[in-house]
Order: sequence, then C-alpha cells, then structure tokens
Amino acid sequence: MSDTAMPFPEIDLKGVDTSYPSVAPGKVRATIKGWEVKANEKGGHRLALKFELAEPANSDKGEVLNPGFVFNSNLNLPDSPSGPEQNERNKKSLAVFMDAVFNSEADSRPSFNSETMNACIDKQLVVTFKKKKEEDEFGSTQVSSYAAIQEG
Repeated sequence: MSDTAMPFPEIDLKGVDTSYPSVAPGKVRATIKGWEVKANEKGGHRLALKFELAEPANSDKGEVLNPGFVFNSNLNLPDSPSGPEQNERNKKSLAVFMDAVFNSEADSRPSFNSETMNACIDKQLVVTFKKKKEEDEFGSTQVSSYAAIQEG
C-alpha cells in the first residue's frame, strides 16, 4: 500500500505483445559489451556474447531498434563431447569471430583466452542475422556470422 493519495491506475493489458524483438535479417554494426563462458546443453561450453547495436536497425516486426538495443549470441567452444569434427567446426567459428574483432588472419590471429576476450569489450564489428527455422521466445532471427568493419 502506498502512502500517496493517487488512485491505483487501471491498465488494460489485453493484446500486449510480450515477445522479445529480433534484429531483422541482414547486416548490422554492433559493439561487444560483455562475455562469459557457460555450460551448454550438449555437455561442453559456450562463449555467451552480449552486444549492443551501434546504429539503428529494423526489427523482425518492422520497428526501428535504436543504438544501445541489446542482443546476445553464442559460440560453442571446442570442448564438445560430440567429437573431433564438431570441435574443429567450433574452433573455426571462434577463429572467424576473432578475425572479425581484431581484423586478423590466420598468421596474426590472437589466441582465445580471457585476456583477449577482455580486449574485445567495446570493439565494433558487423553482425549478420538470418531467419531461424522456428521462432522461439528469443525472436525469429539469429546471428549467423561476424565480419570486420571495412573502412572506406
């Protein structure tokens, strides 16, 4: 109970869309704002990345998402019990991510470790979204790739 004399408002919540907006399919410029390593459902681990849009982008529902809109992406680490082939694919995905962040290539790519990941914070890259096979509580699109920002 409040001490104020203001009456409690009545708000009609019928028909309110509670789904989380997704970035529409396409490329967006984003800033890395955080990371952590978490267990994944397959018995290995994943790199959970937190991003913010660096520029306006469209949502999957036609709305404009402003800079600062937060989205997440995951990369599986090469410790999967699924076997060496899956671990090699996971390693390649990490290498592509590192190349995008540091504009590196195979011979200049930094090692993947906590120090390098901390150096990723506040770096920008191009993130590509694609449509998911099935929409879930996190929206209808997902991150499909990362690329370095090409100036000029």
